[in-house]
Amino acid sequence: MDRPDSESDAIRHFTWAALLTKELGPELAQKFLDAHEAGLPASDQGRAMDLANNRAGILAAELLKRRTQCTFEGIESEAMKALTTKKLVVLKPGNIPRRRRK
Repeated sequence: MDRPDSESDAIRHFTWAALLTKELGPELAQKFLDAHEAGLPASDQGRAMDLANNRAGILAAELLKRRTQCTFEGIESEAMKALTTKKLVVLKPGNIPRRRRK
């Protein structure tokens, strides 16, 4: 179950941002991601978490594209690496996602 502000929420934002970047490019992806977060106050911690994880996903996709590794598997691997190295923002720990089965 995906709890707000948890590890799985952070992974979801990272992955969605990376996939949008892969398909649409970073500028258009950023517009979609910002629109999704619109309406929440700028001081909202959950919003700040989402924006940070979105940005991490965009940057990861750009790096993976340069390495010609921007696949779903590459994005998933980068997301899990970002989580385990504490590069993703998590406000409410305790909901670690499992990797999908192949």
